Amino acid sequence: MSITVKWDASFPADLRVVVEPLIRDHLHYLPSWVAEVPVFWVDGMECPAQARVQEEYRWIAIDIGPSFFSGQDRAHMILHEFCHAYTIPPTKVAKECIRNFCPEETAPGLRIAEDVITQRMEAATEDLTLMLERIRA
Repeated sequence: MSITVKWDASFPADLRVVVEPLIRDHLHYLPSWVAEVPVFWVDGMECPAQARVQEEYRWIAIDIGPSFFSGQDRAHMILHEFCHAYTIPPTKVAKECIRNFCPEETAPGLRIAEDVITQRMEAATEDLTLMLERIRA
């Protein structure tokens, strides 16, 4: 199955030239369920890039902000965001389970648990990214 990359019309053409090869060169790292990768320019976004995953609709959207071009390892950032296709779905399930099994009155503990899950997911995503980079090297 091939993966379709869809560029939002607002993505600046001069910046797309830089990002497009990075996206294309890392598509093979995505899980088999991904059918589409929409790419968006988010002016004013604080982080360099972020992933949004909708596995039920078979896409992982990548948002790129201005700080993506601040001299960091762009290939690493794209691979990291693509690795979220593996880590966000189980994170969603874990958070949903916590919400379903914890009573409303435990809201502060619920927020703490969700924050811990998010932190662990980010750590696992970065570990996966680094492992794939070692394999690639």
